[in-house]
Amino acid sequence: MQKEGSPNWAAFRFFMRAYAAYLRPLNIEFYSIRQKKHPKTCVCAVFVVNLQPILICASMRSRSAISLMGPIGLIGLIGRREDAEPQDGRSHTKLSNIITNMKNIAFIINPISGSRETQNAKKRLPKLIMQTLDSTQWLPNIAFTEYAGHATELAHQYARMGFDAVVAVGGDGTVNEVAKGLRGSHTALGIIPMGSGNGFARHLGIPVRPNKAIEMLNHSEPIYVDYGLANDRLFVSTCGTGFDALIADHFASSNKRGFATYLQNVIKDAFSYEPQTYKLYLDGQTEECVEHRAFLITFANANQWGYEALIAPKASVQDGKMDIMLMSSHAILGSASLALRLFAGSIDNSHFMDTLRAKEVMLIRETNAPFHIDGDPVEMEKDIRIRIVEDGLRVLVEKRF
Repeated sequence: MQKEGSPNWAAFRFFMRAYAAYLRPLNIEFYSIRQKKHPKTCVCAVFVVNLQPILICASMRSRSAISLMGPIGLIGLIGRREDAEPQDGRSHTKLSNIITNMKNIAFIINPISGSRETQNAKKRLPKLIMQTLDSTQWLPNIAFTEYAGHATELAHQYARMGFDAVVAVGGDGTVNEVAKGLRGSHTALGIIPMGSGNGFARHLGIPVRPNKAIEMLNHSEPIYVDYGLANDRLFVSTCGTGFDALIADHFASSNKRGFATYLQNVIKDAFSYEPQTYKLYLDGQTEECVEHRAFLITFANANQWGYEALIAPKASVQDGKMDIMLMSSHAILGSASLALRLFAGSIDNSHFMDTLRAKEVMLIRETNAPFHIDGDPVEMEKDIRIRIVEDGLRVLVEKRF
């Protein structure tokens, strides 16, 4: 038995004291990396966290006791009394198996997406994560984004470090940024939908209530899904041009968020919008094209814009193709029926809609009209190559069996 004054014991106590002294000043609680306050310590903190299994194994060999506070917090060390009876090795083996099977998961939180109520809810989210996430299955880290593109940088870092999953906490824009950092890697994308429309999460059947979305992670499985590229810009749900892109531009600049604001913009601009004529060359065709004067065109990997507005009811993220939804320039005449069909999942049956399917399309526009990527307005060239990348992204969804 290792005595308290032995070299191994002293070395272990030294590591533990250094561990505790290092974490407290950084305000890293339960292995949650407070990226917002300490961005430069992110990598160091993860390195220290990953020492935990080694320290626990060392403590087992020296027959010392570990206090596990919270889901995964290695907080203190209590020396075992020398006169204590030897413990059954099965409990040590069980703890060792739990540690070996645990997976690293990161939560990237966009603090400004969604309504003001949603933004306030995100401040309480780290506590909810620690209360709800299965502590025998996941080792969580938490980071807050500070600027546009930050989520992509963080996701890429986590993927390079070999994390099992990275969870985007926000709306479709945040999901898009995290997906950019994870595409082509083995790290799975998780989603806690806390934005406005949450189209991709809804398509995948992920609960829109944060506590339910976290619970789903405890019994989830990774699947491979497609993503799209518009020139070199990634999209997971939809991209498009025309009236919906104009609304996306106006919605992004609105002081208020939510469906009511979105609807107000639609009503305000619907009757003044001037449709364009578009040419579409499908799947490598260079001579034959589809020419269409359209109110809007949506290129759909997933089935909706968000808010359960099913612009492409039959679209699938696992078929290697996009559904191209062309709304007639006369669609304003049937706006009431189109709105009903949009939320009923039958808009593709309207005579104001045409549907095409392709893996790749070359879009030729008359002007540099508004364009959106997953609901966010972007500046794009007149000519845009849009294509589907098959099975390019791993995503966590609810386990089916």
